[in-house]
Amino acid sequence: MTSSFKKMNFFIIHVPESKTSISHAKMAYKSVKNFYKNVEIYKGYDPQRAQKFLIDKSISHRPVHKSIYEWSLEKAKRPGMLGSFASHYSLWELCVKLDETICILEHDARMFSPIIHEDFDGILQLNIEDSKSPIRLHYQLDYKYDTKTSIKECYYIKNGIPLALGLGAYLIKPKEAKFLVDLKAYGPADHIVNGIFFKIYRQIPPSVYLVNDGKSFTRNYEQDS
Repeated sequence: MTSSFKKMNFFIIHVPESKTSISHAKMAYKSVKNFYKNVEIYKGYDPQRAQKFLIDKSISHRPVHKSIYEWSLEKAKRPGMLGSFASHYSLWELCVKLDETICILEHDARMFSPIIHEDFDGILQLNIEDSKSPIRLHYQLDYKYDTKTSIKECYYIKNGIPLALGLGAYLIKPKEAKFLVDLKAYGPADHIVNGIFFKIYRQIPPSVYLVNDGKSFTRNYEQDS
């Protein structure tokens, strides 16, 4: 574990209005604290507060990529997606303010090993997708056999657009965070973060898995109602 990782700040997004989110975030916090000291449960946004956040920041939905606009717009209408985007966006702002690489995790993330890599350009995802099989990735990852320590550029391709497959756990640097903040475009966070703007890597082997229990970060509001 390098000294830079020991000093890195880790932010676990939770939504205080959701009992599910609170419970998940506590478990995520414990899992990260097994390896790192600077861990914070970060107050994310529910749909109501997120709507005000977007208005205050003059952020609007616009066709960043025309070939996926309708599909992206449909997903963006989900209440949980609105809260998810505002939560990630506010942490991108914090990354710029701190002027340092940070780790962002959603509440259903569970860290089971230390982070390996720090030499990357773009976004480094740390998790294996527990709820969505890696076969959906354009560049295949074989987590069972491909155990060589490395990072691999990989995306989920939709209508020719290389997208991140979820943003459950990732490292982001100030340069990329500033680009996303200045973009001021609303949409599913893992559509705004894509391989056209900058490279997206995954760590092999991963350090985080996502809990597959039907209570994802973007849907927990309905679960609690």
